[in-house]
Amino acid sequence: MDARRRIAALAVSALIAAAPAQAAGFRFQAPDAEHAHRPFTPPADGRLTADQVKTFIAVRRRALATVAAPGASAADPAATLARALAGLTSEATAAADLGVDLDEYRWVSARVAEVEPAGGGGDVLASITAAISRAGESSNSSETGQRERAAADELQKARVAYNRQLLSRYRAELDALAKTPRPTPRP
Repeated sequence: MDARRRIAALAVSALIAAAPAQAAGFRFQAPDAEHAHRPFTPPADGRLTADQVKTFIAVRRRALATVAAPGASAADPAATLARALAGLTSEATAAADLGVDLDEYRWVSARVAEVEPAGGGGDVLASITAAISRAGESSNSSETGQRERAAADELQKARVAYNRQLLSRYRAELDALAKTPRPTPRP
């Protein structure tokens, strides 16, 4: 039994070590030079588009379907290990399969999380933001610095409000994705 655990631990270590390199290789490349991949640059206003939300939903659905694929017993340790490892790269793989830029997908994911933190963590994020603001006040308490921070806060609030309103159109789909359980490895 100890030998099986050592082999499983070695396999997990090797796959985890390889996951960042494997995920880094998932970039969409158009077939012709005219449409060559350009790095994603987030919009200056930080606002999501309907197409970005639809793409986010499609990638999440595909990633969840890949990880939660039926066929293996939940009691089988090898199957559980395989599902856990697939979960490490499922979103990168799904994005690549759908021809979605991984950097853009991650940016959209961050904007969705900003609007709707998982587990109701809005209070935690607000506390972190407030702490960062207070730290900035001590280092730059000039009137100009305060005005710049206030303007940045207003822009962030406007961006979050806009993105929240846009995401409300996709509420049912986003809620369904949030309720889909992620597989967890069993000890």
